[in-house]
Amino acid sequence: MNKINTVDLWTEQHRNQFELFNGCFTDGFSENKIPFDKYKVVKNCNCIITSNLDNLPIGNKHNAIVFYKNNKVVRLLVAFKDTSIDFCLENALNQKHNGIKLSDLFKTHNIVSSLTDLNEEPIFNNFNLSAETEIDVGSCDRNALLEQMLKGSYTEADSKFGHYDNIEYSYKSNIKINYKLKTDEEIFEIAHEGVFINETNTRVIILQVHSEINFDEINGEIVKASKADLVGCAKILKDIYNSNVLSEGWTDASSLAICEFYFKLQPDLFYVAKKEGKVVGFTFSYIKPWADGNHLMVEEISVDPNFRKTGTAIKLISKVFETAIKKYKISKVDGTTYEDETGAPFKLYKKIGFKKVNDLFLIECDASKLISWF
Repeated sequence: MNKINTVDLWTEQHRNQFELFNGCFTDGFSENKIPFDKYKVVKNCNCIITSNLDNLPIGNKHNAIVFYKNNKVVRLLVAFKDTSIDFCLENALNQKHNGIKLSDLFKTHNIVSSLTDLNEEPIFNNFNLSAETEIDVGSCDRNALLEQMLKGSYTEADSKFGHYDNIEYSYKSNIKINYKLKTDEEIFEIAHEGVFINETNTRVIILQVHSEINFDEINGEIVKASKADLVGCAKILKDIYNSNVLSEGWTDASSLAICEFYFKLQPDLFYVAKKEGKVVGFTFSYIKPWADGNHLMVEEISVDPNFRKTGTAIKLISKVFETAIKKYKISKVDGTTYEDETGAPFKLYKKIGFKKVNDLFLIECDASKLISWF
């Protein structure tokens, strides 16, 4: 028997959830790849799902589809006992990808299917027997998938399947969820530890223990930013800059745009501070070559007001300095600040060893004035 400890895992939330089947069967093709070359339908099996959180509504499943690539298991879908697998499969294969029916696409690429019926008596848990709606579950085994799931998608590539709008997640490291399934050829034992739960408690993203995901980064306090973190950074930036003396009129779009700009410019010097998976502070900088060597240009350090006076800002900037010194052999650190010499953030800079440069001053001009001058 082939023992599987980590896999691309899809869990049905509702009976006959077409969207789940449709997304599962098309995921990967959108990137012009062939994600699997055969799949096996397994009926009347028992996927036993357990958790150390007694009130987490996930019921056992009793049908499965196992996907293979080069005879290696690459994907697993598990569904309810009374889901019409044949009907859901027909619906999935009738959808079109780039104008081509999926069933025809499968024939072109020689993607074959098989069927096995284990005829097992169903084993139920408390949530199978109740009328309570299941929580929407996404199981993650790689960073690229996690990034998309945190945006609300069911798939690794951005797609129409499963999107939620304006949802924030909090991270709970102590929640464990296990999936166990035995087919005619495989034993799946997928252990999860650590979950992201959205603010409305309607969706949970669970992290597979044996996956490629970097748990140290997720559990760590100061980590390199990912694209998924930028929305949280933008919110902090907008709230801070619109509440201080500058009152610059930042919007969701403009604050996200500047975060995306610096993330693209120098992603290795963009760090975030996290508390239970939520961004509570960030800093971004970049390297500028100069006459005396590389200068580190510190552009922004922002911390959620609720998490200030905890040492977060100094930890953030210290991580940037460490990276810049080791990686870029910087000779100097430059930056600008708008507060007076006794207030934040200059007070932080001064504590580190920064000083005010008296022979330099900041200049600016509205573009509308330049038009008339030219």
